[in-house]
Amino acid sequence: MNDAKAAGDEKGEKHIDEQLAFLTPILKGFLTEMGKEAADLAVQAYGGHGYIVDNRAEQNLRDVRIAALWEGTTQIQALDLLGRKIMLQKMKPIGEHCGRLYAQCRPLLMHSDSGLRRRAWSLLGHAADWQLLTYRLGLRAASDREAIAAASVDYLMLSGYVTLAAHWLRIEETAVRALASRIPSPTPLGLLDRGDADGFEEETEFYRAKVQTSAFVFERLLPRTAAHRAAILAPTSALTAMRNEDFSFDHGR
Repeated sequence: MNDAKAAGDEKGEKHIDEQLAFLTPILKGFLTEMGKEAADLAVQAYGGHGYIVDNRAEQNLRDVRIAALWEGTTQIQALDLLGRKIMLQKMKPIGEHCGRLYAQCRPLLMHSDSGLRRRAWSLLGHAADWQLLTYRLGLRAASDREAIAAASVDYLMLSGYVTLAAHWLRIEETAVRALASRIPSPTPLGLLDRGDADGFEEETEFYRAKVQTSAFVFERLLPRTAAHRAAILAPTSALTAMRNEDFSFDHGR
C-alpha cells in the first residue's frame, strides 16, 4: 500500500486498503481465538503439571486471554466483518476475496502432486461455499434483523479457517516446488561433501514438514467449518427466544 501511495497510485492504494480492512477482523478475531486454544492445549499436554507454575504453560494461558478482548473483542470483530465490511458494502469484499481464492486454486487443480491437487480442490469448494453462505445470510437478514448478529461469530471463525487453509496451500505449493527441484533421490549423498549433504537433508525435511503441516490444516482444522456452517444457518430463535427471566443470576449475589 505504501508503494502504491509513493507511486501516486490512488486507485491501487484504495484497493489494497479495502483488502486489509476486510482481512483485519478475520485475522485479529480468528488468530486470537486460536491462540487461546493453543495455550489451553499446552496446559493439557503437561497434564497436572501444566496447571502449576513450574512449566510456565499456565502463564501463557493467562496472558493470552486478553488478546481476544483488547483492540475489539472477538464478537465486535465479527460484527464489524459481517455487518459493516460485507453487508454494508453489498457483498463486494467477499466476492473479490473469493475471486482471489479461485485464482489461487485454479492452476493447482490438475497438478501432478496428488496432495496439492486434492487440497486445491478442497479450498475451491470451501471458498465457493463461503461465498454462497454469505449470500444466503444477506437474504435472511432482509427479513430477520437478528440474523447478522446471531451468525457473526461462527461466520468469523469459518472465514478464519478458510483463510488459514489458503495460506497453507500457498506454503505447500512453494514447498512442493522446492522439493521437485532438489537433487533426485537416487543421487548418492556421498557425491556431496559432508556440509552440503547435511544441508540438503535439513532443507528437504524442512519442506516436507511444511507439506505435512498443510495436510494437518486441511484434514484436521478445515473440517471445523462444517459445524460453524450449521450454526450460521440455524434458526435465530435458538438464541433470541430465551427470556431474561430464564437466566440465573445467582452468581452475582
